[in-house]
Amino acid sequence: MNIDATSVENLEIIDPFHNALLGTSNKKRSLFQMFKTTKTVGGTRLLRANLLQPLKDIETINTRLDCLDELMSNEQLFFGLSQVLRKFPKETDRVLCHFCFKPKKVTEAVLGFDNTRRSQNMISSIILLKTALDALPLLAKVLKDAKCFLLANVYKSVCENDRYASIRKKIGEVIDDD
Repeated sequence: MNIDATSVENLEIIDPFHNALLGTSNKKRSLFQMFKTTKTVGGTRLLRANLLQPLKDIETINTRLDCLDELMSNEQLFFGLSQVLRKFPKETDRVLCHFCFKPKKVTEAVLGFDNTRRSQNMISSIILLKTALDALPLLAKVLKDAKCFLLANVYKSVCENDRYASIRKKIGEVIDDD
């Protein structure tokens, strides 16, 4: 479901109406600002998207509610997951997208300074990827006994996936931690 721009503004979903109108910074907060306790940039984007395009599918809603029930009833899982998410780089989603696309073909005229910058960006992205991969064993430890479908699925599809350990090992062979 999509919410039109006028409704988003009037319902103060993203920004408080009076702040935009008066240009002041009073204590009034939007729904987004009240819910925004995410640990990652990707989580913030997902929260914003879910507020602007709420779900209609009852099965998906119930699956998420089951996950919330488990997190609320299992403090060890909740706080463990909260701590582990802090170990992931804040820009993990951006870094992953960086590796999903083929680089553009570059002519020799552009290779000078641009190639150096591109190399620096690639090295930074690889280091951030390694940091994210280093956090996966901690995530696996926290999610190992999760019962709800969503968290169990993350455990099976991400934490038990040997490819990530292989990538981490290859990065470790090439990039020195120092």
